[in-house]
Amino acid sequence: MRKILLLSALAALPLLAPAGPARADSAAAVVGSVQPLNTGEDVYRHVCQGCHMPDGKGAMGAGAQFPAFAGNTKLQSSAYPVYVILNGYGGMPWFSGTLKDDQIANVVNYIRTHFGNHYTDAVSASDVAAQRPPQHHRSSKRMFNLRKTVAAMAVLGGMAAAMPACADDGIVRHVEGKFPISTAIEVPAGASTVYLSGMGAPVQDKKADPRSLAAYGDTQTQTYAALQRIQDELKKLGLGMGDVVQMHVYMVEDPKLGKLDFDGMMKAYTQFYGPAAKQPNLPVRSAFGVAHLANPGWLIEIETTAVRAPGK
Repeated sequence: MRKILLLSALAALPLLAPAGPARADSAAAVVGSVQPLNTGEDVYRHVCQGCHMPDGKGAMGAGAQFPAFAGNTKLQSSAYPVYVILNGYGGMPWFSGTLKDDQIANVVNYIRTHFGNHYTDAVSASDVAAQRPPQHHRSSKRMFNLRKTVAAMAVLGGMAAAMPACADDGIVRHVEGKFPISTAIEVPAGASTVYLSGMGAPVQDKKADPRSLAAYGDTQTQTYAALQRIQDELKKLGLGMGDVVQMHVYMVEDPKLGKLDFDGMMKAYTQFYGPAAKQPNLPVRSAFGVAHLANPGWLIEIETTAVRAPGK
């Protein structure tokens, strides 16, 4: 039911027919002909503009934000919008099971050449195919009946901003705004919880005193190394960073800066979570300033909780 609500939250949504091209329609034309989405403008009008607005300037509502395409510098890289459309991000659902490669390429090219954007490096269907996730990850068999979808859209069309992102494993991540953390996460029954001990960075400079700051580096270096350790430990358990649901970050003041280096921590964190890292499964997170950590050379220690979905 959560997936139905999520994917019906857009003002219009194309569905992949069992034997035909992807098409979209509005609630007002359920009994009429269904319009094919042949051009990027067609896809934008029927799929995107309900949330991102006809002028591409985005919108805000129900505590969430739909980003603008107009003047959006993230569109400089054509791979970014392709990834988001295929995999979803934050409160936006994925469309890898509903839009064909050429339709995604067309709409990406459309938004990158309209709304004040002038990017000329066009995306091709083969470019989209190269980024498409495995079929089992976003199976079109999970899509739902057109009439039920349109009926749901008629009721929920104005609630799009409030809809959370729901992954195939049933975990629901509520994300608001652009900051790369979840505000809340719902875990389905039957999932198991995996608690990892707090981890700091391993020694980076073996010539330095292993209990000194020089041995471990600055906050950014230590954060990256600690998250890499966490990723390696999760891998041993058959899990990944996308399975992390909660993170506690304990930070010590960098004596060279005379303060907590939150910016340095974020620079490393965003290499693992968010658009640049291509990891949309964001954990809930708290960051704490503490006087000392067990290792006097550490500026940061990270404690994580992951979830193993049923059957994983």
